[in-house]
Amino acid sequence: AACPRATRATDPGLREINFGKLQGMTSANKESKALKDGVYNKWRAGDFSQSFPGGENCESLMSRGLAALRAAARLGSCVVVVAHGGLIKWSAVAMAFEGRLPSLQEAMAKMARAEMREILDAPVRNCCCSTVHFDHAGAAFRPRGWFQSVFEDASAKDDTG
Repeated sequence: AACPRATRATDPGLREINFGKLQGMTSANKESKALKDGVYNKWRAGDFSQSFPGGENCESLMSRGLAALRAAARLGSCVVVVAHGGLIKWSAVAMAFEGRLPSLQEAMAKMARAEMREILDAPVRNCCCSTVHFDHAGAAFRPRGWFQSVFEDASAKDDTG
């Protein structure tokens, strides 16, 4: 028992992106890949209102992710959150906007900046770790690092092999 006082909690807000009708489709299906890529490209350009067919948009994903991470931060001074990479990546984008949803014009301008490209272009591999401190007094997230491999040789494999 390395952490005898550790507790486990679950939060449905930490679930992966709701892909709607595309849920479970792989990149081998060219039509679903094109639809997913189209939505992601809109998000990457700053249009967070675009939804997956029958699924969620980036605005709801980011709001849900930040709410779940805030709830986790209230659990103690040192909290480990395990979640899907897509949720963490878009929560990182929301943190870059200081936890508020920007206007389309503001989002489009900021999404082209280098610090945002670094988040968006970072590979999210299985078993990666992001470190974020939560400033309870200011109710703000303070990212320290995104998507760092926990294995020196990157031996954890994702569904691409």
